[in-house]
Amino acid sequence: YVAPAPEAVRPLFAAAMRLVDHLALWAAPRPEGERLLRSYLATRPPWADWQDRLGLATAVFDALRFLAQGGYLRRLDDAAAQALHDRLDAALVDLDWLDTAWLRASLLDLLVRESPATRPDLPVRSARRGLSPRQRDLLADLMTLLRAGHVALDRQRPAAVANALRLYAQLVARSPRWATDAGVSGMLQRLLAAWAALARSPSPQQALQRLRQGDVAGAVQAPSPADREATVRDFEFLAGLGEPGLAVVETLIGDGEPAAAASVGVETGCAGVFLLLRAVLDARLPLLVAGTGDPSGLGTLLVALGLRWAGAAGAIDGQVDAGLCLLAGLEGPLALDELRQRWSATPPVDVARFQAALFRILAGQRLVRGTALRLHALPVGSEHMALVAGTESGDLWPLGRIVETAAERVETLRAWLDVWQQATGRLPDLITCDATLAAVAEAPPLAGLDVVIVPEMGPDAAEPIPEPALVADHRKDQEALSAAWVALEANPLGIPEVDLALGLTAVALLRVWARWLRQFAASSVPYLLEHFVRRPGRVHVDADRIRVEMAPRPLDVVLDMAGYTADLEQVPWLDRRRVQFRL
Repeated sequence: YVAPAPEAVRPLFAAAMRLVDHLALWAAPRPEGERLLRSYLATRPPWADWQDRLGLATAVFDALRFLAQGGYLRRLDDAAAQALHDRLDAALVDLDWLDTAWLRASLLDLLVRESPATRPDLPVRSARRGLSPRQRDLLADLMTLLRAGHVALDRQRPAAVANALRLYAQLVARSPRWATDAGVSGMLQRLLAAWAALARSPSPQQALQRLRQGDVAGAVQAPSPADREATVRDFEFLAGLGEPGLAVVETLIGDGEPAAAASVGVETGCAGVFLLLRAVLDARLPLLVAGTGDPSGLGTLLVALGLRWAGAAGAIDGQVDAGLCLLAGLEGPLALDELRQRWSATPPVDVARFQAALFRILAGQRLVRGTALRLHALPVGSEHMALVAGTESGDLWPLGRIVETAAERVETLRAWLDVWQQATGRLPDLITCDATLAAVAEAPPLAGLDVVIVPEMGPDAAEPIPEPALVADHRKDQEALSAAWVALEANPLGIPEVDLALGLTAVALLRVWARWLRQFAASSVPYLLEHFVRRPGRVHVDADRIRVEMAPRPLDVVLDMAGYTADLEQVPWLDRRRVQFRL
């Protein structure tokens, strides 16, 4: 976990405070805002996606929940909550930059607490109001548990009490917070009843499709009036839960689905690379490619990045792995020579424009941290030397260019300083630089900036002399860059400028992906690739989904905890199919 900067949290926390002011919800005199903000930051709040209205609403609600749990907000009974509705609508008018409908329903659910006797009514919430945060969390934890495959259920008797007990025991073992929630057992029993109702249906998948469309009557095909009445109740409940609940029951059905077991799928040595689709979406790569005029297209970029992430398994006998072609949305086989041909027409100006746009995205997501720029010289192939710029973030080098002369290096650095200033709002305070780039460090673009030349270490150096921390950090960063380059050097295209850009982009997207891996977020590029990404498996492609079956790895529990094995909905370049992960 990397905590968001206070500047990123402050406006959202202030919006939550203003909303409480407007609604007069303080349980006591209004507390001092900065003190509350410091307390809130200590709870390790989630990052907010400023490009997503629901993500912003979730961040504001998280602050409201913090205030409620701290006893700062007063609770409302049903009558007071009803009177609050009109005032709430007026208060939310100024928050039209976020998902006000979701925030409205969630705030009412937060403020109107059921008594202990009625808490088991959690599953029968009206579908029109949407799921409460508590329900969403419970269904998300259930989905993670089921996908881990550690619960052995009796599929002949889906609604059996033994199944509910097994699920409950495993759920509480994974997430102890549910042990004190009286509504969990009711939710489990009704989900299992819905599973049983679907199992009785002539076509469970067709029934699920009807429920996704809100057509409960069309989904009900029971053999007797008694069964029909019970089935209607179960299906109405399931439809009310929406996609999260439908996905849980679909997972229960899918694990025993004969068609899935019989499907052969496409054998691939690169199944784990599909995990990085999340980073591609988080970095908004489709929009970035469209906005920078990349003539190679998104599919060609994705398959080239996939080759870097996959390593030696990415291509066999000159042919790109079939799984990587599916990941990129490309039809048919693809030879490495054809891929080189597609990239050969890419002008350096497009590469520079792409890198600048990606740098702005990384800065916007707070992955570019600190105020120091690190300049490195990196050999590319046997004949070329690249100038590469890194940041204090560590293991992140967003900018690189093949340069042959000192004048080109100076011009490149001048352009990069402009990119840095536009993305962060200021120039770097400090530049550390390899000794081989000393001439660049003395150039006019660096006038007025603090520059530190890091001397080379000879092979016969005696006992190391203690160095300033910034010099040691620069050397460590240089070593990490070299190790990352070696880990990503398989299957080069032989176009130095493109190979450099692809390698650095592959690192950047790997960092976007790894930031939620808790204690493994700062792991080196070779470690992340070896322990999480590079693994074989099969890919099954259906009309509306792609199912990726991956060989297990010891650290898969970390993926589950980060939510990285959850479904990806409607991936744009894959004909809006859902991507499902199975270990």
